[in-house]
Amino acid sequence: MTDPDLCPWPDFNGNPIHHGDRMWHPVSGQTFTAVRLHGIPDPGNAWRAIYDSEDPVGVSRLCLQIGDKGMAVVIEKGGA
Repeated sequence: MTDPDLCPWPDFNGNPIHHGDRMWHPVSGQTFTAVRLHGIPDPGNAWRAIYDSEDPVGVSRLCLQIGDKGMAVVIEKGGA
């Protein structure tokens, strides 16, 4: 059985991402929490980046944050 709280993609450094993990963009310094929205079958839409309140971005698809452009990495494991 697969772990539903394990993201299907790794962070930029190749580490696993879980629901609730804190992440960081090394270039911009922005931080966010990775979350999985329940009831959405498509992983591209189900996994989101919820940015900290001081960051203007707000919410974005997680898959857009972990590639060559975003380079986001896990900095703290979530409390599952």
